[in-house]
Amino acid sequence: MDRASAPGSGRSSSDKPEPAATPASKPEPSAPGRPGASAAAGGAAAAAPAASSPAAGSPAASQTAVGAKPGTSSAGAGRAGAKPAASQSGAGAKPAASQPGAGAKPAASPSGAGVKPAAAKAGTRSAASQPGAGAKVTSAAAGSKPAAPARPGAGAKSAASRAGAKPPAAVAASGKPATFAPSGKPATAAPAGKPAAPSPSARPAAAATPSSDPPAPRPALDARSFVVVGEGLAAGIDHFSLSGETQEGSFGALLARSLGTGFNQPVLQGPGTGNVPGLQALPIRVPVPPQTTVRADYPPRPSLGNLSVPGFTLSDARRRRPVPPLVHQHDSTQTLANLILGYPALLTSGAAELPTQLELAERARPGLAVVALGYTEAVSAAVAGDTVYLPHPAAFAADLAAVAAALARHAGTVVVATVPDPIDTAYVSTPERAATLSHTDPAFLAGLYQLRRGDLLTVPGLVEVGWQFTAHDIGKPLPPGSVLAADVAAAIGARVSEINREVARLDGAHGGRVVVYDLYGLFRRLRASGIDLGGHRLSADYLGGFYLLNGFYPGATGHALIAAELVELLRQRRGARLAPVDVDRIAADDPLLQVTFPGGPPATEDYRRPLSFADFPPPPPPSQPPQPAPLQFPVGIGLPTPAPLAQPLQLPPGLVQELPLVRGESYFGDALRAMNCPSDPPGPGGSLGQFMARRASPK
Repeated sequence: MDRASAPGSGRSSSDKPEPAATPASKPEPSAPGRPGASAAAGGAAAAAPAASSPAAGSPAASQTAVGAKPGTSSAGAGRAGAKPAASQSGAGAKPAASQPGAGAKPAASPSGAGVKPAAAKAGTRSAASQPGAGAKVTSAAAGSKPAAPARPGAGAKSAASRAGAKPPAAVAASGKPATFAPSGKPATAAPAGKPAAPSPSARPAAAATPSSDPPAPRPALDARSFVVVGEGLAAGIDHFSLSGETQEGSFGALLARSLGTGFNQPVLQGPGTGNVPGLQALPIRVPVPPQTTVRADYPPRPSLGNLSVPGFTLSDARRRRPVPPLVHQHDSTQTLANLILGYPALLTSGAAELPTQLELAERARPGLAVVALGYTEAVSAAVAGDTVYLPHPAAFAADLAAVAAALARHAGTVVVATVPDPIDTAYVSTPERAATLSHTDPAFLAGLYQLRRGDLLTVPGLVEVGWQFTAHDIGKPLPPGSVLAADVAAAIGARVSEINREVARLDGAHGGRVVVYDLYGLFRRLRASGIDLGGHRLSADYLGGFYLLNGFYPGATGHALIAAELVELLRQRRGARLAPVDVDRIAADDPLLQVTFPGGPPATEDYRRPLSFADFPPPPPPSQPPQPAPLQFPVGIGLPTPAPLAQPLQLPPGLVQELPLVRGESYFGDALRAMNCPSDPPGPGGSLGQFMARRASPK
């Protein structure tokens, strides 16, 4: 079987088109995947799961790992260049030949050593070698009791095989503070209309056996320099654009405060810049009132901590560069890449090639790096209703392993986040939840818009339904993209789970430097049972307190929860003493937690009749006849014409100058806008001449 084929899409990884930040064009995987082979990039091996692995959901088929001898098969993810002996059942480490205990701890070759492990005697188990260790392989005495069998298809290396690193199962536990764990409810419960899928990092790892070699010391946390590599979620995107109002509360900024380290961000002036997936994309125009320099940190700081760019895919992080002009009117992602990664270099460096997001992160030589990529691809699949926007899991893992390897050359800790499932977010709503938001009956709503069992309404669909009920003009066909079919939603969720099984295998790589954080698990727990917090109950529903109005991205409280989990993860995996994140204080000031819904009878058949003036009560009679407001100053009548300036205005070195105003003759009207006019061509509104502003004409 060709492992490049992806369930739910019907396409192979070799024939997908180029990736895009929005569903305007269909992407191809960020790196070509080899069928049945583990892909190694940048010194890190990211192996594809064997087709025989039950966890992957693929038919059983033996496959040869990279560097393995012909004729031998392996379902585990071995290190590139190491030769496995006999076939195994997905334990994740390479066993010695002819080992009777299926789950007994095998002898594993050192990282990149390229040597075969010694064959173990019957009934013995050999010690696991540590990453970077020599080719020495030890064995227990003959006749010793074998370890308990490992679960087939576990796919994750045991803790003892990784220089003291915890298995992915421990990652999920360490990434969830006890105060946020919903009691008595499983985290694997699925939302309505979607089959249940287990958390990829919650699978038990292979049984660990004692080793005669001492475990490698746990890397210490060095947070003197800290970077975040990500997309819109990590950037702290707002409801409809990237804005400083939400950037300051991103999980990276909150984590930096707990670390007590500096964290420069490319803060954009309000009302923000860019678009969000799923909503109508608007042409990019900067600056717009009241923006001035667009970047609030002007002049820009020498190095950034948050390098995240909304719309970036994993491939973009490695390959996309800032390119002129500074503003790409119809490309929100490139414009934001220029403003974040290429500003002000694009204005000063001429034709020099500017660095990518990953290259900038490497130049910072961080002690701690957080990587949160892959969500753009998942979001694009949900918006387009097509799994083709999701990369092949093995190809995605190879690219992600390359990013982790590049950062691990400098960083003592590289936290890699799993990819949230967009079907767990507020972007999609069941008919029951949509009926609550529209204040109607679920059965009436489903019949009105011909929703089938398991279909989900998207945010654009909710908006259209709301407008129809408001206008008493219900039952009109919904625009394309308003409904996500049940089978498509299930296919997207299954592919995201496959990707996260690959991501989980990076845990403990590079001598324990890589730590996997289960962000997917947080979104899944929120969808399954919600989170009780400070007198509020957060849910994954639209207007449920966690997600912004775009439905995909978390608000202030959501970012605080992510930051709190990262603090707990670093405490458990690095022994770090970090200041806690005050989630309750942030939630108390979050307007998303103050939403109320109307009462009264549900809206049904009566809303088919359009509204008329008779439906509105007459206004109350005025208590006294209205009096015209006196004019405070004359408007454009009899005002003297100002004399022309001897020379154009010039700003002082600080670029700020206060000019005196004659209050009797000066005002700023709603039909007026301050403009920078380097040239003065006459237009429909006349010529500005040498004036920075004009008086508005009386209406």
